[in-house]
Amino acid sequence: MPRMRRFWSQHGDIKVDHVISDSSRDYRRAEVELRIRYSCGSWPDQTAELLFSDVIYPVCGPGFAQEHSDATAKVLARIATPAR
Repeated sequence: MPRMRRFWSQHGDIKVDHVISDSSRDYRRAEVELRIRYSCGSWPDQTAELLFSDVIYPVCGPGFAQEHSDATAKVLARIATPAR
């Protein structure tokens, strides 16, 4: 993303629309020509190439960890989602 401005100025004839999302929506092929996703890379009828072998994991401050040391994933999801 930091280099997109330079890319667009050098290649104004190439249209690049991007969506940044944690949603697992399955876009139809007509909507997207290229996707960069984080996951195991196993999607039916698609080709996947490994770009990075990063490991993504949650982190928190020591106070939060102590206060919620016995919380389950379901409880943590409720804590992280603001009330509507």
